[in-house]
Amino acid sequence: MTNASSPKKAVREIAADPQLTCRSRKRLRVAAYCRVSTEQEEQESSFEGQVTYYTNLIENNPEWEMAGIFADHGISGIKDTTRPGFMQMIEACKKHKIDMILTKSLSRFSRNTLDSIRYIRLLKSLGVVIEFEKEGLNTGDLGSEIYLTWFSAFAQAESESLSQNVTMGKRRLFKEGKCPFQYKHFIGYRRGADGQPEIDPEGAKTIEHIFYGFLAGKTPAQLKIELEEMHILSPSGKTTWSKATIQNILRNEKYAGDVLLQKTFTADFLTKKVKKNRGEVTQYYVTDNHPAIIPREIFQQVQLELARRSSRPKVSQRKTKTERGKYTSKFALSERLVCGECGCLYRRTQWIKRDGTKEYVWRCVNRLENGRKYCKNSPSLKEPQLQEAIMAAIREQFTDRDKVKEALKDVEEKIILHGDSQQDVAPLLTHIQEIDQAMSNLLLLVSHSADSGIYDAKFKELTKEKADLQAQVDTVEQVARQDQDRQWELQAVLDAIDRQPVELARYDDELVRRIVDQIFVMLDGNLEFRFGCRNFD
Repeated sequence: MTNASSPKKAVREIAADPQLTCRSRKRLRVAAYCRVSTEQEEQESSFEGQVTYYTNLIENNPEWEMAGIFADHGISGIKDTTRPGFMQMIEACKKHKIDMILTKSLSRFSRNTLDSIRYIRLLKSLGVVIEFEKEGLNTGDLGSEIYLTWFSAFAQAESESLSQNVTMGKRRLFKEGKCPFQYKHFIGYRRGADGQPEIDPEGAKTIEHIFYGFLAGKTPAQLKIELEEMHILSPSGKTTWSKATIQNILRNEKYAGDVLLQKTFTADFLTKKVKKNRGEVTQYYVTDNHPAIIPREIFQQVQLELARRSSRPKVSQRKTKTERGKYTSKFALSERLVCGECGCLYRRTQWIKRDGTKEYVWRCVNRLENGRKYCKNSPSLKEPQLQEAIMAAIREQFTDRDKVKEALKDVEEKIILHGDSQQDVAPLLTHIQEIDQAMSNLLLLVSHSADSGIYDAKFKELTKEKADLQAQVDTVEQVARQDQDRQWELQAVLDAIDRQPVELARYDDELVRRIVDQIFVMLDGNLEFRFGCRNFD
């Protein structure tokens, strides 16, 4: 029996509708995402154009329902967490309030490849379709992910290139000494009529109070209390100050009229992690960029004082519970009164007499803690007599203003003479260059000679002559530096006297801090003073 031939199968393809896979309602809930990374004028028009375009597109489609326009204005697309509009859209998708998202391009959606793919997959799992207009891609298409990965990578590479171009542009401006000046949260300066920084008189008073108060021996904690009691607002406009803010002000070279560029740098353009520049990238120091509030000499003294306080030597010779390596501003003598026998500092302590009365004395820390074994003969000094002796010495040496002015004049004359002697140094430097040339010629002869021994004596002679000349130059320069330092010290003493009442009747810790470097307690109880690095008995 012959079977009838089976009819030929017919297959008809029915195209899938991506929109049907992500909607359960008749009208599709459609949202749009818009973003621009800067607030420049051309970007402003682009941003407004995107919002208007997608608003009209969604509202004019009868099959679509407006689910919102989510936007981030003036924000980079590198990090998702810094884009509030983007994150609001994602949350709305998680709550199933959106079926489809329209956006201009992958670079508008995200410039980070990993974030881009992660969010595309998340939204796809939630049944949300994304349409990228520029690339012509729809995440509802089964084969679109490989293209999305490529385009996302291209968007990230483009962002990295733009970031590098911006960085290079900034560094080029830095190299030319051109630098932006931040006026927000910055005390002491304001933008002038010409667009350049100018001194704000009220803010400048605060800065001077901080710098000169610090040099007078006050700590950032004490300055913090003073500023708050004076009802001076902090740089951020708060009524309270922090010690860190005061320390940052003391270290800020802008108050000396200079600018250090590229203190920090962006280590990774994706994470936007900023690191302190410790030599990884080039820095540029611009001198006299704007008017100074604090003289450069005073600023340098503050930096030295900051370093000194943070690296104080130990007080005693062995470890004890009272050993101090931390700066204290309570008593000026705690850092200046030195034992003439063992070299340790003196410390204020309290004696209780038999009748119950108390008196304060100053004693060598080494002897106080370790006994006579380490310091046998250092005297104990009663505080009232000690303070009177110090003030007597100050009155004797520095109430005569003319004496200090005369010493300052002598130093300034030395500096002028040194400036004139530069012409004497110039021949020495020229001679050194001639010796260098002669040595080079000698080495050339040695390289072409079979017997180099005949040149050894001449080479040694030239080497010695060059060393002698260089030593002379170094000596002149060292003397010049010492004279300059001495000039600053004497001027500081003169300024201290000018600010101090003439009578100098009572002991003053602040005055001692300004003009006394050290006081050595000799074995016979006499005091040897060092004022401005000069000794007086």
